[in-house]
Amino acid sequence: MNNVKVIIAGINADGKSDILVCYLDCSDADIGNGNGNGIHIVKAERMTLKRGYLPPLVSFDKTTESRIANVICHLESPIPFSFDDNAEDKNKIVSGKIVINQQGLTIQVTGFSDHISEDDEGCLAMMEFYNNELVLNTWSDINEEDATNRISFDNAANSKREQSA
Repeated sequence: MNNVKVIIAGINADGKSDILVCYLDCSDADIGNGNGNGIHIVKAERMTLKRGYLPPLVSFDKTTESRIANVICHLESPIPFSFDDNAEDKNKIVSGKIVINQQGLTIQVTGFSDHISEDDEGCLAMMEFYNNELVLNTWSDINEEDATNRISFDNAANSKREQSA
């Protein structure tokens, strides 16, 4: 048996667009030939309908997720995130959003901002491909208008790997 993740997009019981993530135990036969139309999809859609979602449903599994992720940037819609403080004695959570668009990837964090933006809406980091170079610009000082750090990933290119003896 395999634990398979299926993502279902549809209209929830409140009449709003929503996405549900289902985890199913399925045999290889249930998964089918990996083209996203196996019995695991049917099972996940049934679970979704039982939870009050309305058809039509759009279903994705690992064979289709990467194709969806490749076009999601065209929505320019923020992706929320949150994570705990890694120190054992701390009980805080940081949250924010990642925005992916044609210019690059930006990170915004609640409680932080840059010099020219509204509170909580500023860009703390932006990864971009500019002038044939992958770079990460960061704004670590709210009182500085320009990026305070610029990290080039030129030496992280696979082509720069040195062969060990």
